[in-house]
Order: sequence, then structure tokens, then C-alpha cells
Amino acid sequence: MLKEKRNAEALEVFKMNGQKYPNMFTPNMGLMRGYSATGDYKNALKHARAALPLAPDANNKKAVEDFIKKLEEGKDVN
Repeated sequence: MLKEKRNAEALEVFKMNGQKYPNMFTPNMGLMRGYSATGDYKNALKHARAALPLAPDANNKKAVEDFIKKLEEGKDVN
């Protein structure tokens, strides 16, 4: 949906997934991307920070750290 610029719809799907699985890496990453796509960098940053300690490996952790830097600069991560 994000690729199709259906950002609000994508965010709703990410929210449902986040409600079901709040303490998992992938749902937090989805919420980060969904909020970022809608311009809500504050909530995107919140979920990026929640995803960071849940990263399954070093590559994912580095990617999340890079997303956090972008969001702190007020830039979209998508």
C-alpha cells in the first residue's frame, strides 16, 4: 500500500498488527514506516525506538539506527 501511496490505509493495517503484536520487531517497524509515510515523525520515532532492542540481528539494528537518525532530522524513511 505504501508503494501505491495509500499511506493512510497502510497505517491502519500497521496499527491492527501492532495491537496484536506490540512487543515484536516487525509490527513496530511497520508502524514506524506507516507513521513516517503520513508525516507523523514523532510516532514513527517512538516505534523505531521500540523496535531497536527487538532487532533480530546486527544488520537490522543498524538499519533501525539509520531510520532513527533520519526521523530525528524530520525526514521520511520510506
